[in-house]
Amino acid sequence: LRLGLGGFVGSVGFWPSDELGFGSSTKATEELLKHEVQSQRPVMLQFAEDDQWVPWTGLVKPSLAPVEGRLPGLSFTTVSGRGHVIDSWES
Repeated sequence: LRLGLGGFVGSVGFWPSDELGFGSSTKATEELLKHEVQSQRPVMLQFAEDDQWVPWTGLVKPSLAPVEGRLPGLSFTTVSGRGHVIDSWES
């Protein structure tokens, strides 16, 4: 696995995993968490709490469990009021 990103900012649906159908992403997450430098870099995410297709309670929040509290650079914002269409609120 090759790391080296400078960080990540974006509006996303959820944190990917093998269980959710994204093969090898669980291993990639574990590698990221173990990497001394990469794990410190910022990961800023935005989620819609009222997304009708990507539910906050049933999908998004549980998907963050493997990284929450273990990825020092992780921060996320939740928004509501526009459902799934939050692209214009990206910062």
